[in-house]
Amino acid sequence: MENNELIKFEGGLIKRVGSALSVTNKLLALAQPHLIPYRKINKWGFCTPDKEMIIDYMYDRAKPFNDGLAAVKLNGKWGFINKEGVEIISLKYERANSFTEGLARVELNGKLGFINKEGVEIIPLKYENILSFKGGLAPIKLNGKWGFINKEGVEIIPLKYESANYFTDGLVAVESNGKWGFINKEGIEIIPLKYQWTDAFNDGLAPVKLNNKFGFINKEGIEIIPLKYEWNYSFNEGLAPVKLNNKFGFINIEGVLIIPHVYEWADSFSEGLAKVMMNEKFGYINKEGVLIIPCVYERVYFFSDGLADVEMERYRMSGYINKKGVEYWED
Repeated sequence: MENNELIKFEGGLIKRVGSALSVTNKLLALAQPHLIPYRKINKWGFCTPDKEMIIDYMYDRAKPFNDGLAAVKLNGKWGFINKEGVEIISLKYERANSFTEGLARVELNGKLGFINKEGVEIIPLKYENILSFKGGLAPIKLNGKWGFINKEGVEIIPLKYESANYFTDGLVAVESNGKWGFINKEGIEIIPLKYQWTDAFNDGLAPVKLNNKFGFINKEGIEIIPLKYEWNYSFNEGLAPVKLNNKFGFINIEGVLIIPHVYEWADSFSEGLAKVMMNEKFGYINKEGVLIIPCVYERVYFFSDGLADVEMERYRMSGYINKKGVEYWED
């Protein structure tokens, strides 16, 4: 090694002297093993993908790590630990969700708000309901009405709606007087509130229901895919689930059927896999319609960071699987 390539360690910072290359603790954290919540009977810990236990079974419930912290439950209370198993945010909450955009949704004394990664209450715990931040805004409910706040807790869009969704593609679905439509981040009505139901924009299209039929509109409110279906959900990753003749299949953004109508139920794609139901059980297919994870589960959720929460039997404890169907639990 040449002298100008000397490496030295200074208080958690690795520097390559002479080449001005620095690797901070943040980058070092990326090299840490991917930890997965693992359930043994009724206790939870964390393991590596090959099931080597890193944090022992001690929690009543655990959620995946996000932004370096994981929500865990013990003795009926939720808090957050780091990847060394150190309690970073006290286990004192009635509910806690994973961190999103640097903030986590928590509940205390029946009220909800947001904390940062130091456990500081950034947005007061005063709301009846809230959804996580997406695109810098979060839907919040107070006194029976929904609106939107920014990360400083400032009310950006007034609390006047009966229901609200996440912002996607710059628009959000809201409900007023029993009708749904879309507003922008300034609260301006972009697509009239005239639909029986809507969901989020993705891939430039949103599912809508009108006169008891489902189809898709674009961001100008123009009907792009005819309202002819019995049910549908949002596009994601180029495909959307649609129901026809009492069966679900998947179409592309041109409205062409890509995966046949063979499923009892289906939902949008996430990380290359979609939830489907056959014989009253749930599993996952890929974009070619191949069943990657068998329909053996009672309930399933979207994949996020390579993991999905599933339940084997109704009212039984859940567990996590990876995208190959490996199960991270033992009963």
